[in-house]
Amino acid sequence: MPNTYAATEKQVSYLESLLRNREVDEDAANMMKDAIAKGIDWKLASAFIQQLVVCPFRQRMPASSPITEDGMYRMPNGAIYKVQFNKAQGDGRRMYAKLLVMERDEYNDTWKAHFEYEKGVVYKLTPEMRMTIEQAKEFGALYGTCCVCGRTLTNEVSIEAGIGPICAGRL
Repeated sequence: MPNTYAATEKQVSYLESLLRNREVDEDAANMMKDAIAKGIDWKLASAFIQQLVVCPFRQRMPASSPITEDGMYRMPNGAIYKVQFNKAQGDGRRMYAKLLVMERDEYNDTWKAHFEYEKGVVYKLTPEMRMTIEQAKEFGALYGTCCVCGRTLTNEVSIEAGIGPICAGRL
């Protein structure tokens, strides 16, 4: 039986870095990650490295978003995102986006809304996608839900307008 040696820490670290930063077929990447997790030998690690260094780099997200205003945005596929500034950042200027998720409550025959963070989406939004007050009102009237805050509209005036009075002032 031939003598095999485990991959060095540097090989494993470099392999993991290549898998994160290079465009690799998903099946191949999963196979390599599985081999690393099970304990890879140095020859196989070397072969994987040779395969990965010729792969193109992954496209990185831009340093800043093309949008500069918080608010509600609608993607061409109809998905609605709430964009806001991250107050945890030092200057508070970094933005992030949360997807508006609508779920039907079969029992009450109503719509419930909540927002879910989606990494990197803020870089795909453009200023042209920002919703107008009319679009927000149309959405609110259709679902009985304010698209700004996701709350159920209960006031007759708000239901008719399709948006609550506080959120209307935010758009």
